[in-house]
Amino acid sequence: MHVLVEKPPAYTVAEVEEMAAAAEKAGKHLMVAWNRTYALQRVKEIFGDEPPEVLLANYVRPEPAYMGLVRNHIVDPFYFLCGEPAEVTAQCDMFNAQREGHTLANIRFQSGAVGSLISSFGSGGHSEQLTAYGNGYSVFIDSTSRGSGTVMRGRQVIETLEPVDSSAVQIRHFIDCIKEDREPLTSGRAAVRIARFIWSIMDSAGMGIPPLPEGEPGWLMWCMCGDKVISNVERCPRCGQEWAGWSLPVETIRKT
Repeated sequence: MHVLVEKPPAYTVAEVEEMAAAAEKAGKHLMVAWNRTYALQRVKEIFGDEPPEVLLANYVRPEPAYMGLVRNHIVDPFYFLCGEPAEVTAQCDMFNAQREGHTLANIRFQSGAVGSLISSFGSGGHSEQLTAYGNGYSVFIDSTSRGSGTVMRGRQVIETLEPVDSSAVQIRHFIDCIKEDREPLTSGRAAVRIARFIWSIMDSAGMGIPPLPEGEPGWLMWCMCGDKVISNVERCPRCGQEWAGWSLPVETIRKT
């Protein structure tokens, strides 16, 4: 059976390696739902075979998180647009012993590109912006999950990027890869490299491996308003929207 798994695929690099190896041994496709790769397809096209010379991005949510979730989202676009990192320097403040607060990382890529990412939980609002410079272009993305923004060249706006349903695009990509027997963009092998990238930031920041939470309800995903969905809740506690779920019905959500 081919598998499309939510992000992050596992907590450690070793676990991701095991998943990728199991998929290859079975002759099946493993794809990770890093939807921002699929939202930023047009940005990739704009720069062509060369990555942006400079990439800046932030990922900010109003509450702290477990399992490196914040970098899990933001590192994916960096890898997709710029490739393998060569050098990572990072700093981080923990919200508490288990949950991350704020992270700042500077990256030099093997391609020569440079990037800077800021991730912050426990902030006042939700933001996920990205700016890319290079080859005479300036690309300003106001939502990495939707790919919406503007493209400038010669001091003029030359293109407006409309929002993309990145979830639908990635599912279509998964289906096409199965039909055509080709490796997904966010394959198991790519997931291993992205996981190493994520953990290189954690290692540089001296974070180690935060312990998994105990004695608290787990959660599966964020509501679009920025709050988290937790067990035994049928609607978002912040905005009141009923939650049908992407992967699991509410009654099947278990503790972390």
